[in-house]
Amino acid sequence: MQPICLSVNQPIRLSSQSHSQPCTCKRKVAEIPAGGVALWSAAPSAMGKLEAVRGVASPPSGPVHFTQLDWVESVEGFLSSLTPLERADVKAAPIGPDGQCQAWDAVPADIFLHRVKSPWLPRVLNERLLIPHYQPIVHMASGKTIAFEALMRAQIDGRLINGGELVDAARAHNAMFQFDQLARTCAISHGSTKLQPGELLFVNFTPMVIYDPAICLQTTWEAATAAGWLMEKLVFEVVESEAFPNIAHLRHILDTYRDHGCKVALDDLGTGHTALSYIDELRPDVIKLAKGLLPDRPRPHDLGLIRGLVEHAQSRNITTLIEGVETPEQLDAVHLLGIDLVQGYYLGKPTAEPVRVTRDRRKAA
Repeated sequence: MQPICLSVNQPIRLSSQSHSQPCTCKRKVAEIPAGGVALWSAAPSAMGKLEAVRGVASPPSGPVHFTQLDWVESVEGFLSSLTPLERADVKAAPIGPDGQCQAWDAVPADIFLHRVKSPWLPRVLNERLLIPHYQPIVHMASGKTIAFEALMRAQIDGRLINGGELVDAARAHNAMFQFDQLARTCAISHGSTKLQPGELLFVNFTPMVIYDPAICLQTTWEAATAAGWLMEKLVFEVVESEAFPNIAHLRHILDTYRDHGCKVALDDLGTGHTALSYIDELRPDVIKLAKGLLPDRPRPHDLGLIRGLVEHAQSRNITTLIEGVETPEQLDAVHLLGIDLVQGYYLGKPTAEPVRVTRDRRKAA
């Protein structure tokens, strides 16, 4: 097994180029009016069913308006009557104060409903209410916590909203640019007050929102400088690595992070050919093996494909990390596979205050 190597000393190289174009991530997220919705479809069968439920408040032709008090339930009931293909063709737009359909703001009906059901999202992003929770990452050889991954949460009206719900809501509101930027800067600024000297901070990012690293990452560098971070202690982690098809653009993003002295990691890698290609093309500092690769109680024949991926990465001096470890049997398998780092509920759940654990879970520091 190759020795773990997660320390470099590279100078920070800030871009000297001046960018006057405002970044999309700085725009306010618009609130969605909840007084009603107009539906229409280019699919004749779906439009025919819509015509059958046309209410007296709707215009005589065109989109069908749902404005009654229980319009959300009515729309859900109507959509459930459609076939999947019909449902995919139904568009929705809010109805303005003048009673007219705001067709310029049209989106698929399912997305519109998700927006209406997550009215808290604009406030979370516009008022910067994200709260990082920290999950420990443990070094297998020493058994010590050496890093934490910052995972976003939000507290709204006494309810803790988890990361998956935040991401789904951000996608529905077309606010992934704003969410991703805020999550990165929030993780960096908060993490500087929570982690101990020498510990690494893993920060997630979605490559699809970084259309130009020189523009989109300026706030990231500003946050790191303001927080006093050593750049080599930041590991930027590509979310759903294999789902991003433009490998040349992804390489450009990762090179920008590395040019500033940071580490890069590929998240959610599987055991297929795509994973091997991404490793060879991108040469990350860390690969994170996807949750679910190890059964709860792994048997020897479950380990072959994972072992091949681990050996492939370590032969290229890439640190290996597996997440989603939730049982002692999985931890034993990680040891047999020679994986460098481990993360999962068996060792520690995400918490607002970092909890440092040992590999054998004897105690938390």
